[in-house]
Amino acid sequence: MSMLVTESSSRIDSLANCEHCGTEFLVSSEQTRFCCSGCEYVHRLIHDESLSQFYELQGGKSAPVGDAVFGRQDYRWLSDMVEAQEAEGPITLALSVGGISCVGCVWLIEKLFKEEPGGIECRINAQRGEIRLKFDKSEFKAVAFAKAIEKFGYTLEKLDQKKTSETSRLVWRLAICSAFALNAMLYTLPGYLGMEASSPLAGSFSWMSALFSTLSMVFGGSYFITRACRAAFSKSIHLDLPISLGLVVAYGFSWYGFLYGKDDLVYFDFVSVFVFLMLIGRWLQERAIEVNRNRLSRVQMGVPVVERLRSESRGTEKVPSCELRSGDVFFSERNSFVPVRSKLISSKASFNLSWITGESEPSVYTADGIIPSGSRLMDTNRVKLEAEEDWTDSLLRALLNIDERRGFQNSGLQRFIVVYLISVVAISFFGGGLWILHGQMDVALKVSLAILVVSCPCSIGIALPLVDDLAVARLRLQGLYPRSNDIWAKIKRIGQIVFDKTGTLTRSRLTIVNDNDLDVLPKETLCLLSTMVRDSLHPVAASIRERLMVKGTFSPMTGYAPLEHPGLGLEMLHEDRLYRLGKASWALNASHDSDAVFTHDGNLLAKIVCIDRPRPDTSSVFKRLSSMGKRLAILSGDNQEKVNTIASHIQSRIEPALGGLSPQDKASWIAKQPHDCLMIGDGINDSLAFEAAACSGTPITDSELMASKADFYYSGDGLKGVAHLFVVGSARRRAYWAILSFAIAYNVFAIGLALAGLVTPLLAAILMPFSSIISLGLAWVFIIGKWRETGGKHAWTDPYE
Repeated sequence: MSMLVTESSSRIDSLANCEHCGTEFLVSSEQTRFCCSGCEYVHRLIHDESLSQFYELQGGKSAPVGDAVFGRQDYRWLSDMVEAQEAEGPITLALSVGGISCVGCVWLIEKLFKEEPGGIECRINAQRGEIRLKFDKSEFKAVAFAKAIEKFGYTLEKLDQKKTSETSRLVWRLAICSAFALNAMLYTLPGYLGMEASSPLAGSFSWMSALFSTLSMVFGGSYFITRACRAAFSKSIHLDLPISLGLVVAYGFSWYGFLYGKDDLVYFDFVSVFVFLMLIGRWLQERAIEVNRNRLSRVQMGVPVVERLRSESRGTEKVPSCELRSGDVFFSERNSFVPVRSKLISSKASFNLSWITGESEPSVYTADGIIPSGSRLMDTNRVKLEAEEDWTDSLLRALLNIDERRGFQNSGLQRFIVVYLISVVAISFFGGGLWILHGQMDVALKVSLAILVVSCPCSIGIALPLVDDLAVARLRLQGLYPRSNDIWAKIKRIGQIVFDKTGTLTRSRLTIVNDNDLDVLPKETLCLLSTMVRDSLHPVAASIRERLMVKGTFSPMTGYAPLEHPGLGLEMLHEDRLYRLGKASWALNASHDSDAVFTHDGNLLAKIVCIDRPRPDTSSVFKRLSSMGKRLAILSGDNQEKVNTIASHIQSRIEPALGGLSPQDKASWIAKQPHDCLMIGDGINDSLAFEAAACSGTPITDSELMASKADFYYSGDGLKGVAHLFVVGSARRRAYWAILSFAIAYNVFAIGLALAGLVTPLLAAILMPFSSIISLGLAWVFIIGKWRETGGKHAWTDPYE
């Protein structure tokens, strides 16, 4: 355990590493061993089911589980997918799997698969987040397996078969070009070692080297050249342009030198090795971000499907919400969104408006009540509604219809590339021109080509992607996952950080403060309580379910279906005794100082007191962000009193802290600020604000919609990763400047040699890997640690401690 002292307070906060995932977290009175209740639950489950080998394979670090493990996924789609398979006997399903972060995760899923009857083969691609299941249709229960791994924090989703990852396109090029590079060097090496040009094999070796260089250009070089051309047509410049220029010039002049017997112009081996190294760098860059994207479920929320009443036959038909018109009558199912503002035809129903207003308490509506677009039905039974507006006019459409934002161009790097290209080309022509003035045309060509070859951005092309890879790895250790490399350019300009309240500054679920009242209940009574809250969507019921799961006392019975009374609570009949969970005025027929009570036949069994608890490290993270010079604000749809309460708890300067805001109000406030806002929120009511902000982030919850729209997402029960994002971003910028500075110094030296006519293909083959190794070392030092001398001994230290 380590200690962290905040500069603005004498209070000392203790830090510990989570026993499940290894994430560092702020110790609190409620939590001393785990970073979140999800990790506590899964840790207990792993030990209870004798799966401790997971921790041996995990290596001490994995992603925090978070609260999503306590949610309940609807796997009817999976059952339908299995039933649609007409083949008898073994069948194969390709699915997306979310939540994999280490080799231990792969082992655990495969272990659980083997325990299911009828399972034949389970193959997992952790990098792409895909799983391929082969099983006997008559024995294997696919839904049961999905629910089994869901308990450990992994989710199955439909796989987008049309989507091919960038790393998949790169990896086959990388594999082939590695072989080409080895063969090109193999056939060039004898010449470097002194084989005479008159040797019988010299000609064949030269042709083989030229062949493998050509193949490298076709299978590897074309990747960079194509992308550079596309960027040029779109009036954009990035690192692919100097890479392509170096490849084309070196390859073209090599053929000229080869055909006309000018060995000083032949760089076939350089071309092959350069292509291979650049592909490694690009693969590292793409892999870092793709791993983060694949932790999310692949299925993003699209247009909801509803069951609409036909006017002619009075039957129903399933239609996408985009076909709804004012006056249409349709049905809304449990936990589904109301797509348009509608009038309730059913007698009574409760809806959750948290994604619209941020208020977690469900609202009860009676017949003829107007239900806002974007509300979620909380009741077990479906309800009948009449549309009051067309889909095109609905709030939900406006919130969901957000196109992917354009990538943010790194203008600083673009300027460097432009200056670099102009300088190198100008020096190349200048150097060649000087030798031409001295009447040495052959030397002029050699010098011009040597300048272009030795100045190729090899060190930059592989070192800068490694910096990004290492930076993302640092963030993953804190449970934060960027979804795009654009994140670095965006956070550099951030001066204002805007937080939503519910689910962002507070936990996504209510916290039970008197859980001892539940712990003393008999086992049979806990089974009854588990049964009542098993499928309920009410925030209090969800909190009870989470607490029982963490304690290992969640054991619902089968064959019972609790009756839900909108706005009142749940009731269930067992052995002629009536059990109720809900408001005291209903369950006890009396007032009570609690959020809910659990009773049987009107007798109190337990009272439930819940609070909207702030995340444990909120105050310390706000102080750290303030010390970085960030302006902090809170924009919430919740009422102003609750916003004031959380603002006073944080004890940092927050301007403003506003409540009662609509999604449009949030977006409007951000739009009026300088374009330097980072918006952090978790609900669909933050979607418009995400679009208005320069950058956006979200905590990952049981609904992953916002994570698919944000620039980054984070797991666990704290906000520490948000502050760490700026720390790592600063270290990354320093690493970039160090590498670029070295590249400039290296080019001054190498170009000096080239201008003097001293660079040969052999020297170029030595300089290229040498510069790459130095650049990679700089990337490692600035992102992973720094070198210092302590007590006469050298030691690696973390620059963030």
